[in-house]
Amino acid sequence: MLSMKNETTLPDGTMTLTDDEIVLGVLDHKSGYFKGPSKSFSREDTMLDKHLEEKLETQQQDLVTTKQELGEAKQEIQELKDNQKKFEELLHKIMEGQQTPS
Repeated sequence: MLSMKNETTLPDGTMTLTDDEIVLGVLDHKSGYFKGPSKSFSREDTMLDKHLEEKLETQQQDLVTTKQELGEAKQEIQELKDNQKKFEELLHKIMEGQQTPS
């Protein structure tokens, strides 16, 4: 088994076969070696996958909504800055008009 593992390991350290594949190659496939996960595990796994997919979809929708709200907030901030600039310019003109020449 070790020689097979050494033969299937590339010089950079990556393996071309998994440990399970090596065991199957050495011992051959016989009933009982690899039973795999139980059916209840598979059912639980499927339920978890469904829950995670629903959670992902909800978070993606929340992200879209948040991006829209952020865009609207940025636009509102820019409008407020523009209005403030106009107000300051108007105030400056009023102040210049009130100054008496010396």
